[in-house]
Amino acid sequence: MKAIQAFNPNSGNFLEAAEIDEFAQAYNIDSNHLNLESKLAKCAMIAFKLESINSLLLKLLPLETAFPNLVKAIRIAMTIGVGSTHSERSFSTLNRVKTI
Repeated sequence: MKAIQAFNPNSGNFLEAAEIDEFAQAYNIDSNHLNLESKLAKCAMIAFKLESINSLLLKLLPLETAFPNLVKAIRIAMTIGVGSTHSERSFSTLNRVKTI
């Protein structure tokens, strides 16, 4: 999902409304509030040299009452598995079980 990349501070589309809106709809987060929160957070986070989505979350956690939807979206984005290795591992294990 390309929307996850929008939460990465090193991304070219960092906290862009179009990308985040798709993510908000997929996870039932209020997209209007999320877009407003992302605009405010983007302006506030420019002063910091953020390296990863984890550093973004750490900066926003003390401000969770001001950015509740954004913090929720970042937590979801951090827990989503990006690769397909988990499913590939299950199939390779299935082959071993079948041969026994």
